[in-house]
Amino acid sequence: MDSKSFFTFGALVILTLLLCTTTFSVLSSHVDIWNILKNLLLNIPICIITAFVDYKIILFMQKRFQGKISTMSVIGELILASVIIALLYIILNKTLYILSGTDIDLQKGVLSALLCNSMVVLIMENALYQKRQLETMRRLGDVEKEKAVYQLEALKAQINPHFLFNCLNILSSLCYENPDKANSFAKKMSAVYRYLLTTHDQGIVPLAEELRFTESYLYLEKIRFEESLVIELNDRPMKHGCMVIPSSIQMLVENALKHNKNTEKSPLVIRIDVTEAGVTVSNNLQLRNYVLGTGQGLSNLKKQYAIYHKEISVNVTDEIFEVKLPFIHDSI
Repeated sequence: MDSKSFFTFGALVILTLLLCTTTFSVLSSHVDIWNILKNLLLNIPICIITAFVDYKIILFMQKRFQGKISTMSVIGELILASVIIALLYIILNKTLYILSGTDIDLQKGVLSALLCNSMVVLIMENALYQKRQLETMRRLGDVEKEKAVYQLEALKAQINPHFLFNCLNILSSLCYENPDKANSFAKKMSAVYRYLLTTHDQGIVPLAEELRFTESYLYLEKIRFEESLVIELNDRPMKHGCMVIPSSIQMLVENALKHNKNTEKSPLVIRIDVTEAGVTVSNNLQLRNYVLGTGQGLSNLKKQYAIYHKEISVNVTDEIFEVKLPFIHDSI
């Protein structure tokens, strides 16, 4: 509990104690301001000790219930805290009697302590609940922000002037050289943009859809690079219902093209393997001397998988760059 929360909680306890003391005085038809203040000051130390004990008990019970708030957890906290406070009050009463011979009405004292304890537990539980709610809202906000950043990066990765310019140039050339091939190219290009526009607000998609999108994207790049680009796909149709992050496979393929040189004598080989646990994308390393880019693609992808408590595995050797994408869910 931070200092601000601690002082807020303390103020609430003192205010509640003041209201209770005043209420009891009014009900007894004996309203004495000085007596009310004296009782308040005498009870503040007891409330502080009670609050400390209750706080430790609440933390203990939350660990037992794994942070979940329920009627049973609150009742359990009240019962456990009441038993401990009652025992402490009895021990305190016996100690005072032994030391000073002062005898306090045990029944009234215990009932007052239990009433005070119940109020402290409920106030503290409410304060901790509000704090957890704010933390949850902040986490959800962070998740939405990371999701929006990735979606924007994924969209920009394709709808950028260079990619569109290259595609239009190729399409223009094919219209004269091979009209049938130009028709296929236009359909694949349309499929790429349709997928990006229809999945920009989706967190996960079936593997089958992502592979179809990647195939359309690779068709465009294969027309452009011809024999300098080699694609190897090891597919498992039974895994097509598994869920992945949209544009994740395509982004890894695009990164391989962006960071590596490729010629007919030394083609870039990109391999896509669908495994039992996920999808592995690897390529031979032929690094360019200079790459124009932000370098945020893989970082954003890692954050997206972290939202679903999944981790991307990146393995780099002198010859191979490999990324393993786990499935988000086994099936739809």
